[in-house]
Amino acid sequence: MNKGILSKACVCVFFSVALPLCAALPTPPPGTNPKAELLRQGSCPEGLYPSASLCCLNCPAGEHQVSPCSSDRGSSVCSECPMGTFTEHSNHLRTCLTCTRCRPDQEEVQPCSPTNNTVCRCKSGYFCAHDQACEVCQRCRSCNDGETRVKSCTAHSNSECAKTSTPGTPTEALWWILGVGVGVGFAFLGVWVYKKRRPWLTCLPSLSPGQSQQNEDDSLLVPLNGEKSLKLCFEYFHVDMDSKVHKRFFRSLDLSDNAINDANNEDRVYELLDVWLQREGQEAKLHHLLQKLRDLDQNRTADSIVEKAIANGHYERGGISHPSYSGKSDE
Repeated sequence: MNKGILSKACVCVFFSVALPLCAALPTPPPGTNPKAELLRQGSCPEGLYPSASLCCLNCPAGEHQVSPCSSDRGSSVCSECPMGTFTEHSNHLRTCLTCTRCRPDQEEVQPCSPTNNTVCRCKSGYFCAHDQACEVCQRCRSCNDGETRVKSCTAHSNSECAKTSTPGTPTEALWWILGVGVGVGFAFLGVWVYKKRRPWLTCLPSLSPGQSQQNEDDSLLVPLNGEKSLKLCFEYFHVDMDSKVHKRFFRSLDLSDNAINDANNEDRVYELLDVWLQREGQEAKLHHLLQKLRDLDQNRTADSIVEKAIANGHYERGGISHPSYSGKSDE
């Protein structure tokens, strides 16, 4: 009888202590994606990715992940990319990337392989500049009468033409150059005399346009913790970037519409930036993403990301730093 009473008392004491402790344990907020949280925190070293509570090795280029590892720092189960797909760098993508198909106005330079995407270029007589989104090849310029071709058209640059000189033109040009030279000389003389009379002007700081050095500054950003620094900055793109420019931004990174539309809305930015990171590998740089934002007139967003990356100790400037950014407002 005494043993029964004692057993019941022990059970009551156990539940009275255990239940409050269980209730006090932290629970993830609703809607939280644990896998996305691990990605945001960059919890695994470079070359590994988080899976549950483990860090798994990436699959090599030319393969994709079938299932994650079963032990910490173990190998994932990988499979070779099927025909028509590829991965250029080590990765943990669940499916390989679809090979690019050359457009009708392009020709194939190098076919797609498991480790390389298709390489296309504009057909002869057409071009697409490197610094522009190549949505369609443009016809090369033909020189008009009275012009001479000084540079031939290539797949990446247009023709350049110059006016053909005619008899009498050199003399006219000489007089024109002489007149301009005299005018410039008088202008410099006037400035020199004015400064002599107003010496305090030379002490004023020179002003520069708001955006004159932004793009150069972006390229000087140096990560303080390798790839982890870049991953930690994905949070700033998620918070600061206007959802209205998501599609244009990710298209500018050469991500397909299928990949953009299939991404989880809540974690779209993280997932798509991770796909971009896996594709680019060692070539992935923060200033590449910032340049795409600036190309879309999202200077305020780019400036905010730069400030946060430096303030939170993820990046520093490798060259001469400037006190502040004054980019134009996002449109």
